[in-house]
Amino acid sequence: MRIEKRFDDVEVPSQFHSMIDERIEHALEHHAEHVREVRVKLQDVNGPKGGIDIKCTLVAEVAGPKTLIIEERAANASSAVTHAAGRLNNAVKKHLGKIQDHRH
Repeated sequence: MRIEKRFDDVEVPSQFHSMIDERIEHALEHHAEHVREVRVKLQDVNGPKGGIDIKCTLVAEVAGPKTLIIEERAANASSAVTHAAGRLNNAVKKHLGKIQDHRH
């Protein structure tokens, strides 16, 4: 599984890059063979105004073929990535269940 990262107006320390990989890989560890690629985009939507302004968008290319898109907003990048990764896990699990149901 390949993970691409893009940051728009969000300062990200170098160690955060590996943390993103770890969160995505951990969330999808049971489904990794069905996921070809995950694109991670972090964006500061409110700029200097602050608040719940970090948006994490995950775009996953999964078996089927299917593209799953998850968006999550949080006050900081770490929370946004963590919540989005959990939601992506649920979406992949649901998608794979549908594929399996169609095969039977």
